[in-house]
Amino acid sequence: MVDKNDYIYRFISGKLQDKRKHSEVINKILAGYIDSDGSISLRRSDSKNRNIQIEVLLVQSAINDPDFEVIRSFYKFYNLGFLTYKISSNPKESSQILWRLGSSDSIKLFNLIGKHLVVKGKHFKFCIERYTELIGEEITDVFWEDIKAEVNKSREENAGPLKIKKHPSWAWLAGYIAGDGHLCCRLNRSRKKFDKKVNKFYNMTYNELYVCIVDKHRVALDFIQIHLNGSVYEKKGGCFMWKRSLGKGHKSFSENFLSKIKPYMLHPHKYEKIKRMQSYLGLAETKQAGDRNIAIDSPADI
Repeated sequence: MVDKNDYIYRFISGKLQDKRKHSEVINKILAGYIDSDGSISLRRSDSKNRNIQIEVLLVQSAINDPDFEVIRSFYKFYNLGFLTYKISSNPKESSQILWRLGSSDSIKLFNLIGKHLVVKGKHFKFCIERYTELIGEEITDVFWEDIKAEVNKSREENAGPLKIKKHPSWAWLAGYIAGDGHLCCRLNRSRKKFDKKVNKFYNMTYNELYVCIVDKHRVALDFIQIHLNGSVYEKKGGCFMWKRSLGKGHKSFSENFLSKIKPYMLHPHKYEKIKRMQSYLGLAETKQAGDRNIAIDSPADI
């Protein structure tokens, strides 16, 4: 059951009463999506002149949103770019929706969400500046290889926000978790544990609740870790992960964290996972406060 005060209902159903009032919230949520799952690049047109273009691409799988409601809602709200669908007839492959923005629409989007980007702000700015320099030039094959190398280099060296941020906003964080995050809520799990006193194994029941985010760049993960604690570590394949427990021992933090990101979570499955976690924590008997020193109210609400 969706709370009608949350954006997953008001935004996707088109029931936002005042779009101007809510536009900055939506900008921050979309910035989180772009930072996690978005692609910002330069491309060479297929026309005879081979001109340079900016391209912003956001892809969503039917596994995460069977009706593609989130991407279609972003497209409708901003009225930028165009949508294409990749419908798969193979049951092992998921269908996809692609929201693609060309040069002029990409610049318009940057003016709206650029200041909210944590990972791709500087890279987005680089692409716009390089595009402006190259407008009207014919991009030869050799020159195009040089440009692609510049863009790839920018993705690494320009990972970060336009300006240093004091703290992550809850709306951006919800969008970022919707893209690259995972909310784990495993209840009544069982595993064998060895008891040295009696020299035998026994079955132990436990619950596992945590939030984690995986990204190629650790700039946003370190940023989150500074304000919300948890751990950041490197995984195989060159990726990084931020992980934070949301179990009983951290109930005070967990209840606050979940209540802050829930209103802005547009991902339907992760929205339901948050509600499940809240239900479990509400029924938990523990009185532990936990994490009293963490400034869990520091990120802005919008």
